[in-house]
Order: sequence, then C-alpha cells, then structure tokens
Amino acid sequence: MLEKGKWTLDLGEVHDFAEVFCNSQSCGVKLWGPFRFELPLKIGANIIQVAVTNSLANQMDDLALPSGMDMSRTCRLASLL
Repeated sequence: MLEKGKWTLDLGEVHDFAEVFCNSQSCGVKLWGPFRFELPLKIGANIIQVAVTNSLANQMDDLALPSGMDMSRTCRLASLL
C-alpha cells in the first residue's frame, strides 16, 4: 500500500497529448515530454487514469508516425518524500 504524500508518475514515451487523473482530479495535460505528473495520492486505494489523445497529423499528412502510448510497458511511480 502506498503512503500519503507527493508521488510522480512517469509515462515514459507518449506520442501526442496525455492527461492524468488521480481520484477524478486532473493532474495536468502534457503536450510533450517529459510526461511526468505529480499525483496527490491519499491513504488507501487510489484510482489513476491516463488519457492519451493523438492529433490528425498522420491522417492529414498521409504519414505513419507513432501515435498513442505503449501499454505493454510499465509506468514508473516514485515518491517525492
């Protein structure tokens, strides 16, 4: 179980936009890296949600650039205490 305090979530490589929510509270939106977010964790269970949104650049430019987030890897969570 995590202790209450300041924690940082590092999403690693994300293509386009990322927004993180902790217990239904937005922790911010990042348009470019580093994709690190401070999380206001509470004692007990916490719900962390990540929303990744890509742009229409690939479709408009007829490209196949990376898009979204690699869900096969683990994000890092570190204490700031």
